[in-house]
Amino acid sequence: MRVRATLAALSLVTTIPFAVGVPSASAAADGCVSGVRSDFNGDGRSDAVVADPNATVAGNLAAGRIVVLYGDADGRVGEGARDVLAEGVGSVQGVPQAGDRFGFSVAAADFDCDGYTDLAVGVPYQDWGAVVDAGTAHVIWGSAAGLGRGDTSTWALPGGFGQPARERDLFGYALDAVEDVGQGGTPEPDAYVLAIGVPGAEVGGIDNAGALAVRAPLDGGSVSHWITQETAGVPGVAEAGDFFGWSVTCNYLVGGAEIDCAVGAPGEDVGSATDAGTVAVIKDLYDTGEYTATTYDQNSPGVPGDAEKNDRYGASLD
Repeated sequence: MRVRATLAALSLVTTIPFAVGVPSASAAADGCVSGVRSDFNGDGRSDAVVADPNATVAGNLAAGRIVVLYGDADGRVGEGARDVLAEGVGSVQGVPQAGDRFGFSVAAADFDCDGYTDLAVGVPYQDWGAVVDAGTAHVIWGSAAGLGRGDTSTWALPGGFGQPARERDLFGYALDAVEDVGQGGTPEPDAYVLAIGVPGAEVGGIDNAGALAVRAPLDGGSVSHWITQETAGVPGVAEAGDFFGWSVTCNYLVGGAEIDCAVGAPGEDVGSATDAGTVAVIKDLYDTGEYTATTYDQNSPGVPGDAEKNDRYGASLD
């Protein structure tokens, strides 16, 4: 029998706004600067993470884990030390449960600008009480001792974006994170974007329409966005099976100082072509309440190919 979190725990964690920042006074922000892309222990050598979401953990089938591969003196990733992390291991919160699939998605960035790369980890099949496959994500903090060996991990939950946890939302199915080394006019440590795909989200009573949850900087602080195809400025209409948020990638996609995100909706119909798929590029996610987006499909000018049934254009992004 699958072990589930209690409903009491659900009501507690979903009322706490999700905030990524300096996790403790010991991690003083020194500014985000360009350098090694992933350096979880701050030794100047590149590190890597290998996800194993179907791994059995403490007897729980498909609970999931990640393997951290640290670089060594010759710069080769995987020849140095290794860590294996799962829920409840090291400083990672939670308990491994059958079918959670911890590590289904991962994204690295230095969220708190302390010189140690951090890792966002999606757990889209996490149950909360009786709410099956609601999903969650962790931010696991880097430290001198390594990933998940310092401050306690931070939960990312729908409640932090003003939404209840719903069955089969699959919150955390896709992830991307960008450390804004240019700061975008926003002081550290809040210069980052964390984007979380929620492809099973209900929108206006419509199942599997999908959503994107984004945490982004604003005026020296941070702001939460919950974006769907019913959000003003985003083209399209929320429909059953669109799966908006199935994939996501963020960067300086359009130009300028602010980070943009591209979001896949592989179940979107294009004309009479069912599940042809689309990608929406949402601009400047540092602002709140005002969005500008452009949607592309294989019938769009300059995009190769033709929109056809079951193409699932946008099923993956990078």
